[in-house]
Amino acid sequence: MDWTRSRLDKIQIYHNEILEKKDAECIDNITWNDLEMDEVFLCINRTKSFIGEQLLYHRLHDVGTEQNWKIFEEKAVCLEENKKVRRKLEKKLTVIGKKEEDYHLPTFLMHTELWKIECGIWLYVLQVLLAVFLLGSIIYEHEVWIAGLLGVAIVNLLVYLRVKQQYEVFLFSIGSLKEIIKLGKWMLDKEECGQFINTEVRNAVEELQPITKRMLGWQSRKYAGMTGDMTAMLQDYLMGITLIDVAMFNHIMKMIHNKQDKVLFLYEFVGQMDMLLAIASYRKSMDKWCLPEICEYGEIVCIGVAHPLLTHPV
Repeated sequence: MDWTRSRLDKIQIYHNEILEKKDAECIDNITWNDLEMDEVFLCINRTKSFIGEQLLYHRLHDVGTEQNWKIFEEKAVCLEENKKVRRKLEKKLTVIGKKEEDYHLPTFLMHTELWKIECGIWLYVLQVLLAVFLLGSIIYEHEVWIAGLLGVAIVNLLVYLRVKQQYEVFLFSIGSLKEIIKLGKWMLDKEECGQFINTEVRNAVEELQPITKRMLGWQSRKYAGMTGDMTAMLQDYLMGITLIDVAMFNHIMKMIHNKQDKVLFLYEFVGQMDMLLAIASYRKSMDKWCLPEICEYGEIVCIGVAHPLLTHPV
């Protein structure tokens, strides 16, 4: 729990981005702090992934609507009753995990227009020049061609290092986006998950499949380079000199930008599944809990209500 508390500022990123993007009806910070809701969140938070944490934190702020809550409760009951699906989902969500850089993914996804590399056409020009000078060096073996090859290679490497430094957090967090799409595809293919799948989920998963194909191999090189393995590092710099990874990153960014609504929808869907699992687990740990009944007049009537942090309430 102390580890989770230390990264609350990162967990809040999704909630803060939603507040900027939409006119959401949420609990204000004064009320939130007065009720010690950060501590309540920490008690409920039994999520397996960073997405679940972020969605849970936002949901505790979000007032929502009666219809939202009814659908939410139906899904929660389904998970509570289906032990087999629940365990499989937990394993899949654990693969996504809670890597520190991934908490910035909402910023990345909600502002895709900011991360596309400017003057992307020059990437392809530099790649062509590298190929031309390499071919010239092999055929003519002249100093001019070799010098040109070295010059373009150095420029390409500097471009790669600059892009890597500027977008490093997002270069790695894209791998988690691939896992999110894979989880959606897994649920789509499993008959026992049918009660959680609707047309929107199906369309989002099917339209995002090309993105995962573009990421194959690319993300594994990124993580291999982090291990300090010499072969992986040399391969990483070779890809840097040829600008293959930079051009691929720019292409993936364009694909995400064009499918932004589908990406965000699937992000929230997967996060909600993790959140539902956490809430189901928390309910089992409670001696008493109940569902509120929402009346049409907007009255608030409470009987026997106690703050969840109190062990012996009056």
